Amino acid sequence: MSGLTMSCLMTSKERNMARLTFKHGGIAALVLSAGLAGCSSMAPPTTELAQARSDVQNAQSEDADEYAGLALNEAQYKLKQAEKAMQEENYLEAKRLAEKAAADARLAGITARKERTKQALKEVNDSLDTLRSELGLES
Repeated sequence: MSGLTMSCLMTSKERNMARLTFKHGGIAALVLSAGLAGCSSMAPPTTELAQARSDVQNAQSEDADEYAGLALNEAQYKLKQAEKAMQEENYLEAKRLAEKAAADARLAGITARKERTKQALKEVNDSLDTLRSELGLES
């Protein structure tokens, strides 16, 4: 059946409904294509990758491999995945992974500092206990 014949068999209400459906479908397609175009034209997340690299290096210098190995390993893995996504020009995924890598690296660094601080505090307390004992000031 041709479009003209089909149109003749429809009531005016059905024709209006068909026009609305087409109109809204066209708008939805336009919005969707604009959104997809936005993804493909996204700038490479070079800043996020640089930040993630810096955060991983900082965590390593904080001895995170000793005190927070799991978080550091996660950060390094996500950074490698971000770099791979960047090479594949999947910039949205690269940005997401770089941000996660940076967060994991910061967590590793903070955890390492906390553990080193706890260790130093224990050493100070042990020294105080020894001093008290030598002075006969047992508590």
